Amino acid sequence: TSFAEDIELKTRWKGLGIRTPILIQNKKFKGSATVRDKALTLSQLHVLMSVIDGMGETEHASNVKYINPRKAFVLFHIFSGGQRGTQLARLTASSIIERDGERFLKAWRQDKTTGAVTNEKEKRPHLIPLTPELIQCIHEMNTPTEGKALREIKEWEADNPKNRHYLWNITDNSRPANTTVLPKIYEKKIQPLMDKLEVLEPSDQLRPNWIRKTVETLMRSQFDTRPDHLGWLQDHGIGGVQNKHYNQYEYLDQKREVLTQWYQLCQGYKDE
Repeated sequence: TSFAEDIELKTRWKGLGIRTPILIQNKKFKGSATVRDKALTLSQLHVLMSVIDGMGETEHASNVKYINPRKAFVLFHIFSGGQRGTQLARLTASSIIERDGERFLKAWRQDKTTGAVTNEKEKRPHLIPLTPELIQCIHEMNTPTEGKALREIKEWEADNPKNRHYLWNITDNSRPANTTVLPKIYEKKIQPLMDKLEVLEPSDQLRPNWIRKTVETLMRSQFDTRPDHLGWLQDHGIGGVQNKHYNQYEYLDQKREVLTQWYQLCQGYKDE
């Protein structure tokens, strides 16, 4: 029995003017378990892409409207390089911007202490190049990416701070996506199919954060990608006064190259 649990012992210590020792627990923080999650091998990645490609296949045409946005929801996360769900969930139509004829998504950086996404403490946004496959995903999630239709939504958002057309959603673009939806799709739809194909260990629980590790691992092994380019793509943060306050280079060309190569890896299963 510990000091904190034994009443008589606590009373004796208190009588001697000694504070009762605090019971020390070895319980780990809930989030610490995620660092042990695995990265997918190239063959496992290709199986995952095949599973997503066939997810929800049915003879009933009425289900297409239901399943296609969910596929796009999952693929948007994968094709963006495993970006943080908390950042993707807050992207709206006004997050689609254009620079020198190229389109990007403007995501606000994540606060390192609270985990919240904010544009108040860190004014510099995280820019994600809009590749053709990401554009297709956005269309599948019922949002235009250019032209008059996009501009009208942006003007509507500018009229009132409460007006928001969120990109990363599968039911209602007027509300931000619930960040538990993607893990649930993996758990209820993707994991059973992966288990059926026996490509993972029986104890493996495939979750969205595996994608982030897989991008980092496979891009280094398959393309010898520079760590700093991966860091900028996945928004690992800007270190030092020089980079944070003076270097305004966003590595946009490098980010786009990494995303293009990553997409090629994902689609490699079609050539197998």
